[in-house]
Amino acid sequence: MMSRARAKEAVPLIVVGAAVVAVLAAGAGPSAGRPRQAQQAVQAEDILPPSRRADWASAGVPGGIPTGRDHLIDVTKEPYNADNTGATDAQPAILKAIADAGDEDVVYLPAGTYRIDRAVVVYGGKSRITIRGDGPDKTIVRPTGPQSGGVNVTPADGGDWWYPHRLKLDIVGSYERGATELTVGDTKPLDGYPKGGIGELCQISLKNDATLPVMTTGGFDYARKFITRIVDKTATTVTISPGLLFDLPAELVPVLRPVGRYAEWVGIEDLTVDGTDCPSGNCLVSIGQSYACWVENVTVRNGERRLLGIDGSLQCEMRHCNIFGRKVAAQPNSGGLFLTMSTGCLIEDSILSPGTEVDGGVAGSVLAYNFCDAGAVQGGLLASGMNINHGAHNSFNLYEGNCFPKIQSDGYHGSASHETIFRNWFYASSDKTTQWWVAVNLNRFSRYYNIVGNILGKKGYEWNYEVEMTGFAYEKHYIYSLGFPNMGNGWCNGKTAQPSKGKYWADWDPVVGTSIKGVLTERTNDTMGKITLSSGAVVVEQAPMMKAGETGSWVIVRKVEGKVATVDTGPWGTKLPPASTEVLLFPGAGGFQELDLDVAATTLLRGNYNYHDHGVRPSESLGGATLPDSLYLSSKPAWFGDLAWPPFGPDTDFEHNKIPAQVRYEQVIRNRAAPQGG
Repeated sequence: MMSRARAKEAVPLIVVGAAVVAVLAAGAGPSAGRPRQAQQAVQAEDILPPSRRADWASAGVPGGIPTGRDHLIDVTKEPYNADNTGATDAQPAILKAIADAGDEDVVYLPAGTYRIDRAVVVYGGKSRITIRGDGPDKTIVRPTGPQSGGVNVTPADGGDWWYPHRLKLDIVGSYERGATELTVGDTKPLDGYPKGGIGELCQISLKNDATLPVMTTGGFDYARKFITRIVDKTATTVTISPGLLFDLPAELVPVLRPVGRYAEWVGIEDLTVDGTDCPSGNCLVSIGQSYACWVENVTVRNGERRLLGIDGSLQCEMRHCNIFGRKVAAQPNSGGLFLTMSTGCLIEDSILSPGTEVDGGVAGSVLAYNFCDAGAVQGGLLASGMNINHGAHNSFNLYEGNCFPKIQSDGYHGSASHETIFRNWFYASSDKTTQWWVAVNLNRFSRYYNIVGNILGKKGYEWNYEVEMTGFAYEKHYIYSLGFPNMGNGWCNGKTAQPSKGKYWADWDPVVGTSIKGVLTERTNDTMGKITLSSGAVVVEQAPMMKAGETGSWVIVRKVEGKVATVDTGPWGTKLPPASTEVLLFPGAGGFQELDLDVAATTLLRGNYNYHDHGVRPSESLGGATLPDSLYLSSKPAWFGDLAWPPFGPDTDFEHNKIPAQVRYEQVIRNRAAPQGG
């Protein structure tokens, strides 16, 4: 097997089918060449104001992924006797080895194929172990059958902070960004947690801020959140690390929710998880409610819908991985990587096809030097590749050095803010379709985005600089689309909204979140009824969220006659409230159809080379400022080998540059196309 003691000299392998591809740069070990301290601060401040930046150098496993774990528990030996021929279920043997493993132990899966009829799970409470194979070309884990799952690190009792029985501590007072000591009134409830709550993961969130705005199309509150740890406490205060990423005004009623059980310092390394025989649409590899966990040199392939997920976690890491290939075509809510409601994570030097989705309150994380091909086509349209806001409210994340077809903040479920997109190449082209080529697409509710030093478009095509308000033509190619309401097109209803100047969406009330109000005047049965609207409007087939007091349900509008809307809760299996109940209808994704002018007004565009102008547009000039090489690395990482650094930007020879993940991907494609001997 690959010794972690030799990892810095090793050459990680990725596998797709029978192809085995070596990372070209020697020294590309798990933590080799990660100079993540001392950001190039002076240059960064010239480009981005401090209010738009975060401490991205701290993203990922603190101190780097451990390399000294070498005590092996071989799952094929007594007393485990796991079958590595793929003939019988190896999951019980692997689970027993995990249960027996002590701190710093390695649950070792020697070369072979391991059939698992149920998921291999490291539950909360089990920590500081590694699941390791002999390399992605040698150790294959194959989930098989209707009950099968993948390889997961997750708490046993779930990590949903919104369960009613979860502890909630009200945060007393107001705090500015960076604060680490918070008053919560009484910390005695933490005594029931291990170590009195010290080390506990927790989620900090606050009511939606209508001034930014933080908002959701379904009327859900507390959309802005981040994950941190309790590292100390007094009778009335807790100390957290990392500190606050954004201000906590007392009027927004901030709260702290400990997670309960969690895992920490667990790694998944040097293997392949192949979902060919797994019908589940869930992720084949996942990390949930965890601290300082990682996935390294792992191939995840042939998933039904989703391949790898990280959720509700702090400072976790995925690097040198290959997330590639689904059994089904591109479709909604499917893709390669799903990063959700996590803080300070690092996704680095990986192949991320068929795409990435970041949502649900991801904050302070870094996605850097990853590659995605342009093969994902949905409904004849080029898929986004990197969707950095499908669910509210992400903030302060860095996207650096990636090579993807497109980047999109789709605003489908709500808002996002303070995202930085730096030195990437979004080439917005494909040999699979000519439709919907847009390099940067920031839809409604996107605020204070930083688009700096990127390459946008590709040589050999005709490009338009920006989608005009009159609308989008699918066959045309665009550098920017800013402020349009719908994720799959560039149209609006011909009207504009600019809440910063008091011009609101017709569907929005900044006090209660919606202008659509009424009374359930007729209740035909438990699921069908009529709402008489006192304000606002809905249309047939719209699916708003109906709220009556503290309860709510999605409904579908079946008919509209004047101010009377016939609604149906049947598709969701819920019941209507009693007749005469006052209700609010939050419009859902089909609402808010105006062009959002605050997207362009708050977006910082600087130093981007675009193929419409074949250079940097004067309005995006750097004005004498110098682009730093990186916003989280202090120097070129060793795993870049002889490849140019930085790879992309108007100050580089970008048309001749590639990132390591792209080189590996292209070798995979060549190996697939090569004639087979015989």
